[in-house]
Amino acid sequence: MDLTIYYSDPPLTQKEQEELDEKKKKGESYTEPRKMVDITNYVLSVTWNGNTDEAARKVDFSLAFNTTDKDSSFTAMLLNLGGFIYMYYADDTQEKVQIFSGRIFYQKRNTSNYSFEYVAYDDMIYLAQSKMNINFQNISITEAIKKVCAEVGIPVADDIPQMDTKVNWLADDKSGTEIFKTLSDQSWANHKPNSSGSGYGDYGDCPNTCAVIDAAREYGIDPKIAVAMAARESGGDDPRAIGSASQNMMQIETATALYYGVEDKYPNWRTDPQQNAEAGMLVLSKKIEEQGGDTWAGVKAYNGSGPAADEYVSLVQNNYNNVGACEDAAPAQSETSTNTDNHFTVYCNIDKITAVKKGESVIENYTATDAVNIIHAEHSQSIENMKNRVKAVDEAGNVCEIYTIEDDATHYGTLQTIYKMKPPQKGEVIDNEKLAKAELKRMEETSSLEGIGNIQCITGYTITVASEQLSGKFFIKSDTHKFENNVHTMTLELEFVPEKEEVPEIKKEVIAKPIFKSSSSGSKKTYNTASGGGTLPVDQGMNAGWQAWGYQTMDNGTEGCCEAATKVGSYHSPFLADECNKGVVRVPNLVEDAKNAGVPVLDFDASQLEKGDCIVYYTSEGADGHVTIYDGEGGYIGNSSSRNMVWHSNDYTDCGTPMRIIKTSHY
Repeated sequence: MDLTIYYSDPPLTQKEQEELDEKKKKGESYTEPRKMVDITNYVLSVTWNGNTDEAARKVDFSLAFNTTDKDSSFTAMLLNLGGFIYMYYADDTQEKVQIFSGRIFYQKRNTSNYSFEYVAYDDMIYLAQSKMNINFQNISITEAIKKVCAEVGIPVADDIPQMDTKVNWLADDKSGTEIFKTLSDQSWANHKPNSSGSGYGDYGDCPNTCAVIDAAREYGIDPKIAVAMAARESGGDDPRAIGSASQNMMQIETATALYYGVEDKYPNWRTDPQQNAEAGMLVLSKKIEEQGGDTWAGVKAYNGSGPAADEYVSLVQNNYNNVGACEDAAPAQSETSTNTDNHFTVYCNIDKITAVKKGESVIENYTATDAVNIIHAEHSQSIENMKNRVKAVDEAGNVCEIYTIEDDATHYGTLQTIYKMKPPQKGEVIDNEKLAKAELKRMEETSSLEGIGNIQCITGYTITVASEQLSGKFFIKSDTHKFENNVHTMTLELEFVPEKEEVPEIKKEVIAKPIFKSSSSGSKKTYNTASGGGTLPVDQGMNAGWQAWGYQTMDNGTEGCCEAATKVGSYHSPFLADECNKGVVRVPNLVEDAKNAGVPVLDFDASQLEKGDCIVYYTSEGADGHVTIYDGEGGYIGNSSSRNMVWHSNDYTDCGTPMRIIKTSHY
């Protein structure tokens, strides 16, 4: 075994570089930052490891800083936090190759054994430690991974696998690795089943319903929401009767089709059920995007606005709770779930981020065997945490649905748990059936082996094992490689990957319709009405309004455009200050109040815009759908639904079609 480790100092700050240059200029003594210094001879031991729960691979190593007899001639090798560690490996079967590149995040001096202890992480640590706010809008998982990495400037490998599952969700205050886990779960949840079933759950014999399910999958939308909407639009609220009331299954209006480019992408949407379903999902995905990623707000906007749209959402949510399975039966999600087709592990491959699909990347030309490279192997099975029956109850405690894995109940006896069904909530997709089934837990199996090290055996990959205890393909959940005294050993935690996916039959019994008392009405609320008084000149007032409310989330959240305009504008406009004090939250009311107060309301004409004016927009919700304040330089200050905060943009046209001007620059 040949393990070589190099060290480089962290980059100099601008000030440090200037001081170094000055010393060189004056001819004073100086020390250049160390680059690629071979520290191998100082290394006492090295452990290189990774696991699926901790994103970054790390290297723990100890460095001698003196001998036990405190040799005065010994030159210590002191490393700095933030310094770079590069590790190379070679053996009889492997040419020299780089296996690690990272930076030192931890150091400790241990006087009892005359050593320094260090911990270095690869670049995944920056994704693990960095919080982000990203709105994913109908992009593939691969593109979503690239977007996350771009947030912290980490490059992505050119050969990263293409994963086409579409995602639509707002990652709010999540770390990069938390986002990757959610993306992996979505990839698994949204895959098309590859069993012998239809792939459409309870609706394999309903062509129109299948078309809606396919379209929803294409646009990364929960198929149950799509079916619930289509049932409301053209099925008399019956998922099996979609299209029975109209050939236009999704009830798309011609004006809407033109606005969202449906005609170009789906020219036969009026008569072709598949194109109609896809057109409907295109429109819904755009509505969700316009609502800042809020799915149920997008459903409401699909219908329109006002009380009728609120009632529409309520009816769709009721349908949603009664929609059956939209995909073939899948195993309960547990630590030993065998449905591994579309889970993936993101890892750093020498300075570049890539991904490996679970169970697909088998290490070639390697088999772990008792005779050759296994020192010790273990395998255990347990039903201590098994739950093979779930009773789903509503808020009143009524049993509404029962889910049972009958084979497990027969073999091991009934082991039951309770799932409390969640009421529909604005901005949140609640799939009570999926959540209830997730409570089902099957037999847990744990496998591990200790053996002669192989640098290809790292977390995320799959190996072949042929031993007395273990046999077959195994996914590596964690790996620990130890290099000491010129010996390389490894310990692997494994998960069995069956040749054929095991799909247990889950029996569903519907007992009663759930009753919820606490579902959100979705109505707007009043807000803190402290205003700026409306006495400052426009320039000072706009600045004061931005300083007070910039980057703040409104009490009405993504629907807080009117709230934001009156709060920000309340410093320079007496009218907006009055509207703020009255708690006006709807743009049509703002426009009507302006007319009644004698404030000029003009049809939009860019030549009439002045700093401090309100711009009223035509949006997907119709006239008077949005309002901002003009900044005098081609931009606006207003509420951004995608960011859920007050934002300053340099382009006032990026949030709709301007239709009116309220002259709040003078009133």
